[in-house]
Amino acid sequence: MAVVQPELFAIAQEARRRFAPSETAVTAGIREWLRAGGSYYVSSSTANSIVFDAVDESWAFSNGADADRFFWAARESVIPRSASCYDARSIAWASVSAYYCSFYVVMGFLRAFGNGYIYLGADDVAILNAALSPVRLEAGVYGMTVTLGAPTQVELRKQRVRGVHEGFWRYADNCLITIAQDVSTGSGAARPFAPIARSAALLSIEDLRKWLGEPGKLSREVGWMSALRNEINYQFRRKAWPPTFQDGSVTVDRLRSDVQAIVRGTRSEIGRGLRIDPDIKALVERASVLFRELGPLTPMPALS
Repeated sequence: MAVVQPELFAIAQEARRRFAPSETAVTAGIREWLRAGGSYYVSSSTANSIVFDAVDESWAFSNGADADRFFWAARESVIPRSASCYDARSIAWASVSAYYCSFYVVMGFLRAFGNGYIYLGADDVAILNAALSPVRLEAGVYGMTVTLGAPTQVELRKQRVRGVHEGFWRYADNCLITIAQDVSTGSGAARPFAPIARSAALLSIEDLRKWLGEPGKLSREVGWMSALRNEINYQFRRKAWPPTFQDGSVTVDRLRSDVQAIVRGTRSEIGRGLRIDPDIKALVERASVLFRELGPLTPMPALS
């Protein structure tokens, strides 16, 4: 099953060209761009947000460096390690890695459209506050929105989140709604595309939002992947860890083989006959498909 149709991928490529160009010589991301200063000045600020006017294009290459980093991190996470590394029946780390693959892929996709979910620590805001006085930023998670223009503006808005990852999935869903609005009106990166292509892209965005929602639920439970990761990684549930397993039917090598087939496009789901927790199955499948369809936004060698 294809979730990201060619029309949406083409618009994402155009967006990436505008908001996150890839430049191998640039490795510093947006956080480093903010800390370095000199490439922006403060246009406006409130208690919860700050808007920078960029004086050059360095913000775009820093954003592109972050996008590249996220897609490469997804590549490192998508294929489970060989069973020779640990107990062949334990799919705990395979499940957690699948979560991070999805997380990194969507992070990279949003950066392509000039959106970011950025944690600024105490040391980051200390540097910014010293340079931006009397502006006072607090440490925490910020949503980034880039608006192209003369000048281009980079806005950071403080996010109210109970958990960083739970908040990210809500943020991502809201960004997809905004991207859909731009596609619908033919603005932003969607401007060069014909109405018929934009209509197909809109349907693809809706499919992507459903794909990120909890399986089997009519309402979008957008934080389900993070909740599942917490159950496995912190609460030791779902019988994914030794010495208690679901049963003897799942092995890491079988899961690894199925994921590789999904990434190559020769299979659409984890093999039939595998007795596996349905939510874990959905997580691994969806991560594999997301990487297959959005990973090419950053050039990288094919996975063997």
